[in-house]
Amino acid sequence: MDSASAVCTENVWLASGKSTKPPRPSAARPSVNPSDAAYPPKGNPPPQQGYGGQPGQPGYGQPAYGGQPGYGQPGGIGMVIVQSGPLRPSSYLAFSIVMCLFCNWVFGIIAIILSALSEKDADEGNMDEARQKGQAALGLNIASLVIGVLIIIIVPIIFFTVLASTATTYYG
Repeated sequence: MDSASAVCTENVWLASGKSTKPPRPSAARPSVNPSDAAYPPKGNPPPQQGYGGQPGQPGYGQPAYGGQPGYGQPGGIGMVIVQSGPLRPSSYLAFSIVMCLFCNWVFGIIAIILSALSEKDADEGNMDEARQKGQAALGLNIASLVIGVLIIIIVPIIFFTVLASTATTYYG
């Protein structure tokens, strides 16, 4: 059995379709300097040859189908430049929906409409108008929040004050 024809897969040695133990090396191994084994060879590395894979499939460093470059194509350093347009202003739509449901529905509905118009303007590229409508929606949302909190605080105070005064006059 030739050691070059044996293939190891998952600790089972297969050669000519038979399962056997791995072959013993016939010659002594050459001595290896441990400091050289951890580092690549000095100088320029040899050019990579294409992987001899399946026919019709390009290997590393070989042209792909239609002459397109494959992986490891020698050449310059590629640089990708991503250009973005102006930042999309916030429309505060989620804030408007929450304020409509939990604080003041009148201001909330108006804020939802302004938020939708702000998103429409941003989609069309009118960033200044979108920013203005978004800021107006934010102002209405803050007003809705303040009114909602005041109602939550003032109504119970008035209720219990009136209840206490009625109880003292009734029971006397």
